[in-house]
Amino acid sequence: MARSNFCVCRFCIGQTRISASAQSHEPKKYTRPAGIGKAAVLVLPRRWSCRRASPPGACLINCTLREAVRILAPVPGAMYTIAHLSDLHIPPLPAMRPWHLASKRLLGLYSWHHKWKAEHRQEILDQLRAQLQVLRPDHICVTGDLTFTSHRKEVDQAFAWLESLSPPERISLVPGNHDAYVPGSLQYVRQRWARWMQDDDSGDQQFPYLHRRGPVDIIGLSSAIAVLTPRTVGRLGRQQLERLRRLIEERADEKRPRLLLLHHPPQDGATRWAKRLIDRRELQQLIEIQGFDLVLHGHLHKPVQASLAGPRGPTPVFGAASASARGQRYAPAHFHLFHVHRQGDTTNISVQHAHYNPAAGVFELQPEQAILDPVQG
Repeated sequence: MARSNFCVCRFCIGQTRISASAQSHEPKKYTRPAGIGKAAVLVLPRRWSCRRASPPGACLINCTLREAVRILAPVPGAMYTIAHLSDLHIPPLPAMRPWHLASKRLLGLYSWHHKWKAEHRQEILDQLRAQLQVLRPDHICVTGDLTFTSHRKEVDQAFAWLESLSPPERISLVPGNHDAYVPGSLQYVRQRWARWMQDDDSGDQQFPYLHRRGPVDIIGLSSAIAVLTPRTVGRLGRQQLERLRRLIEERADEKRPRLLLLHHPPQDGATRWAKRLIDRRELQQLIEIQGFDLVLHGHLHKPVQASLAGPRGPTPVFGAASASARGQRYAPAHFHLFHVHRQGDTTNISVQHAHYNPAAGVFELQPEQAILDPVQG
C-alpha cells in the first residue's frame, strides 16, 4: 500500500516531510500556539530534522525532532481510518447541591475524591485531543462513560469536549453505565448528545443507530442502564436486539463492512458478575448468525482483544482502556487507530495501539498490525 512518511514535532505541531539527511540544530526562540500543550506529540527515540514547505512561514522554527512520531499517512482514498476512545470520565466533577446527593451520586462523589480524582486527568485529555487533531482520523468512535456521575454539568462538559474534538458527522458515540448513573439521567444524556447518536436513515436518536461513514457501516448500541446498587451491569434488551437483527437483515445484500459499538464487553469471562453485560449471550448468537467485521467496547479500563464466533470465522473484539487515566489504578490511557482497506469485496483491517507514557506525558503509537485475514463480502 502506497504511503508517505510524516512526522509531528513538539515545536512545529504540524505535519512535516521527513528529511533524514538534513543537518540538526538547536531550536530557536518561539511562541507556542494557543491551545497546544508542551508535549502534544508522540515519542520516537530518533533524531530527525524537519522542513515545512507550505504554507510559507507557517512553521515557527526549524528544529531537531528528538521527540517525534512517524505517521504513516495513507494515500487519499486508499484507506479509511477510525480512532476508538472509551471511558473518558471527563474532569472536573461539578459542585453538587444536597438534593443531588440523595441517590447513588453520594457514593460516586466519595469515590471520585478519594480514589479517581487523581487518576482521570484533564491534561491527558488535552494531549489526546491534540494528538487526534494531528493524526486526523476519518472517524472517531467513543464507547461511553464520558461522565462519572451523569450530573447535567458533566453531560454539558462532555458535549463541549466532543464539539472541540471534531465535526459531529465524524463522531459516533454510545453511552456507558456512568452516563446512566442515576434513574432519569440517561434521558438528558440522549437529548444533549443526540447529534452523535442520530440514525442516518430516520434522523431519529435511537438505538441501534446506523452511521454510514466511508466504506463502513457503524452501528451503535446502548447497554447503559441505571442501577441503584454499586453494580455496573449493562443490558441491551429484547427490543434493541430485535431492531438490530432487522437492521442487519434489511441490508444483507449491501456487503459493506460492519462495525458494532457498545460499552459493555460482549465476550464471556471479560469481567466480574457485577459488571457484566446481562444479555451478552443473545448478542453473541446474533453476531454468530448475522456477522460483523469488528466489535468495539470499553468498560474494563484496560486494552482487551478477544473474538466471537461469526458466520465467516472469528469476529475480532477490541476494548479500549480509559482515555484519561494516569495508570495508577488501571492501565494508562490508551486508544486504538483502526485502518480499514476496502478493495472490491475484500476488507482488510489493521490496528495501531496508542499508549500513554506517564513519565514522558505523551502517547506512544505502536506499529500497525493486522487483526484478521482478509474478509470476503
